[in-house]
Amino acid sequence: MSEDEFERFTDLNKRYLDRFGFPFIFAVKGATKFMILDAFVERLENDQAKEFETALQQIARIIRFRLEDRVG
Repeated sequence: MSEDEFERFTDLNKRYLDRFGFPFIFAVKGATKFMILDAFVERLENDQAKEFETALQQIARIIRFRLEDRVG
């Protein structure tokens, strides 16, 4: 990540935490840094309920990836 990208990531992360009160959760397996940064921007537009639902879906994906790694 370039310095500018890191600064953007840090800013988006702070804005997300301030807005929703919980950390940004994203199942990064197979994702590029651009996909992650784009998800930050998109998800900052969600209302609290929608974002909580999205975060839970991401947690489920992380669990699935970890289980697949152990089983497969």
